[in-house]
Amino acid sequence: MLDLCGLRKLICDINETENHMKRELGLTVNEASILCVLSDGVHKNTQIAKKMNLSVSRVSRLTSAVEKKGFVLREVEDADKRGICFYLTDKGDTALYELNNCKSCLPSYIEKAIKEGVETNE
Repeated sequence: MLDLCGLRKLICDINETENHMKRELGLTVNEASILCVLSDGVHKNTQIAKKMNLSVSRVSRLTSAVEKKGFVLREVEDADKRGICFYLTDKGDTALYELNNCKSCLPSYIEKAIKEGVETNE
């Protein structure tokens, strides 16, 4: 059975988390997710899009946004001058560290659900 009131609370809490991230770091959830994916060793738009389940055009806009904010660096591949890779800058590393160590970013019930989901997917 779908608990619409519970779903609405979850959406509101996630929106509040994103507002906190915007205030503190200037990042949306999707922009922060780009940093996470890059830290996992994924560096090309097509790979990022697949990992995030987003279109390549959406990822292109997101990578451009975080690049303009100084969180990532764009580099042209040596082997294929058409290939572009993205890498975290020191600012991106710092932001990712702050996000991963934020104790008040998410309500505890969401933290618990994420942790349980990660543990069952490994």
